[in-house]
Amino acid sequence: MNKSRKKLKKYGYPPESLLNDTIANDRTFSGNYCGENIKRLKLTNCHFKGAKFNDAAVTGSNFRNCTFEQCDMDQGDFEFCDFFKCEISSDKPIAIAFDNSNFIETKIHNLNFYSSTFSNAFFEDTEFKEIKIINCTLEGATFQRCSFEDIDFGHLNLDFVDFRFPHFVNSILPMSQIVYTYGLLQYLMTTDDNVYIIGKNKKITAKEYITEVLPALLESYLDMDEEKKEKIYFPLINILLALNQIDDANYYLDKALNMSAFIYDFRMMKHYCKLVSLSEHYTPKLKKRIYQKICGFFKNSNIMTPWQLKDFSRNIGDMKYILSLENNFPSLVFSILTNTFHTSMSKIGLVIADIFSLSDKYNSTPQRDIRIELGRNSPVIIVVQFTESVENIFYMLNDLIMLTCYTVCDDLLQEKADIPFTGHLLETKALTDKNMKEKLYGYAKEQLSLTLLDFHVENWKKEYNSHYPIPVNFVNTNIGQNGAV
Repeated sequence: MNKSRKKLKKYGYPPESLLNDTIANDRTFSGNYCGENIKRLKLTNCHFKGAKFNDAAVTGSNFRNCTFEQCDMDQGDFEFCDFFKCEISSDKPIAIAFDNSNFIETKIHNLNFYSSTFSNAFFEDTEFKEIKIINCTLEGATFQRCSFEDIDFGHLNLDFVDFRFPHFVNSILPMSQIVYTYGLLQYLMTTDDNVYIIGKNKKITAKEYITEVLPALLESYLDMDEEKKEKIYFPLINILLALNQIDDANYYLDKALNMSAFIYDFRMMKHYCKLVSLSEHYTPKLKKRIYQKICGFFKNSNIMTPWQLKDFSRNIGDMKYILSLENNFPSLVFSILTNTFHTSMSKIGLVIADIFSLSDKYNSTPQRDIRIELGRNSPVIIVVQFTESVENIFYMLNDLIMLTCYTVCDDLLQEKADIPFTGHLLETKALTDKNMKEKLYGYAKEQLSLTLLDFHVENWKKEYNSHYPIPVNFVNTNIGQNGAV
């Protein structure tokens, strides 16, 4: 904080305001933002002290190196937000929505969450310490290389939560939920961490759970009649894969997929696909065969109701993405903020057509998958998911950066003043790209503006950087131990 701001604070000058799309660096905020609409903030090195976010809509915001100290965030809406190297701590109980948000290298300490939602949130290299979490929803959340200290998950529903390489210290897991998660079984089989499993009035070690409880649980599942067994296919397959009983796992996987297809339960089909994708026992060829089997269930779309067909169309792409993602093919996820609304879909259609034309520039490989999703934001956010070869990912990233971070000046492509990373990614010869200039001139004519919100590349390996230099100093970019950018 500079001297003038300190002086203003000393004499009781009102705290700084926050508005939609605020971009700020090295500022302190301690105001009352209760019930306010302050979406799409882009804040760096900012400090929130005692700020009130009760019932505030902060959706789609981006925080880098920010601290939240003793803030009241109860009933706040922080969906679709990014927290990169942030610190969040408060002794105030909060019910908050963090759905579809990303937390990278962030510290979350001394918080009491109740009735909060973390659906599809992504946490990487994030530290949780002395957290209470009660009656919260975490389905679809991913915790990658996260540490948990002094945390009691003992009475929490962890259905379909993904734990990848976790580290627990003096923490408790719920006995009934372990087999309904991704990764916890494999973790408990090898860990020396100080982690305990709690059942009904009894706490045991990880070793006791694996050697005593798990075999008995498997036996009880296998002894069930077929009607009851249909309800526990997921934990049954999960256990069999963890114990390397592959033939039995495949037998029940086939039954599970057939049953889910019969009742049009696409949600569970996606969860079975993820079990397959995370298992080392399935080759790319086998995963492709499973995907083809799923598609074969629904060849005759005429028998589906309109809502079933819509549900299938929404989910089949996810299943393909899940089964291909774990084949270690790089996948670019690139988010673009537009300045237009759902009432001007013709402009959005122009951008989507340009994105598809850019992807068609490169020689396609068998693993190619491109998906474009529109966020329910105002203005519209476009999210591009592009799975391809390393070379094609790099070139597509170049083109999307030109599309969102450059303007045309004196017949050359020129960087915008506020692009969120430093240094030049593009080669000099690319700055005269005729095709790209035509697209940008067209956007200017339509009064259409595109802004890069964030991007990351999944399954990116460090050795790729010597030939394909991804800008790692971007606000939401991180190279982790698994090679993901």
